Amino acid sequence: MGRGIAPALLLCPFLWGLLKMPNVILSPIDVRRRLARASRSYRLIILDRTTSTNDVVARAGRKGLAAGLVVFAETQTLGRGQRGRTWLDQAGQNVLVSVLLRPSLPASAAFLATAVGACAVAATVESFGCDRVGVKWPNDIVVAGRKVAGVLAESSIVGDSLDYVVLGMGTHVNWSPGEVANGGLAATSVRESVGQPIPRAAFLARLLDELAARDTRLQSGDSGGAWQEWRDRLVDIGGRVAVSPADAPIWIGTVEDAGQDGALIVRGSDGIRHSIAFGMASVRPAAEFR
Repeated sequence: MGRGIAPALLLCPFLWGLLKMPNVILSPIDVRRRLARASRSYRLIILDRTTSTNDVVARAGRKGLAAGLVVFAETQTLGRGQRGRTWLDQAGQNVLVSVLLRPSLPASAAFLATAVGACAVAATVESFGCDRVGVKWPNDIVVAGRKVAGVLAESSIVGDSLDYVVLGMGTHVNWSPGEVANGGLAATSVRESVGQPIPRAAFLARLLDELAARDTRLQSGDSGGAWQEWRDRLVDIGGRVAVSPADAPIWIGTVEDAGQDGALIVRGSDGIRHSIAFGMASVRPAAEFR
């Protein structure tokens, strides 16, 4: 099937839940039987290979499909992360998945999709036995400082409101790119962290359960709770960092907090407090630039 989805599948959610591609290792039936009741409205499609699961879900979003479409791929040929970085994977080893959301939020709150996605992944990683799990601003999930997952939320906006959000989540479950990590951080995998192979069907089901719980709370109006959980998981706060804006020189500062809009609050060496807009700069430990 490659990159595309047959038109009939776009018109029939039922088929999404039953489709099993040739040579696919992960079974949709195995995933669905593990889902909690609140997550069973998800419509799951599994592909052996695609350019990017975000691309597939975005096409469905533009066609007006309802929230809850989940697209999983065994491997991606053009996987990407924040700021256009390439996402590396190994076929049949990890969890690469995108979900179609339609949150009732203003466009100014779009970062909350990243927040709920990052926290859902972090909680899932913890549930499989990993310690010292946190979120590195704005969208990387780390275990003891090493990247285990990343989240990429891509939004469509109509007027002042979100039309839909494509929430992409990539987790190094049983394989990682090692020192040459996705997004520049040294990497690890869940398997490496806990010392045993991880069943991906169980991992994906738990991830969807964690996401469903947070999406439900967000839809009920608890945007403050979504932000607080994300803020509490940030590993950057209190650390010395190097800030790399897209159009300015690198500068050093100390992270003091994060704003309700997702911005990182950093006090520079000059004593000035800066608000680093969500997704507009790279922030790395200052020690890496000595």
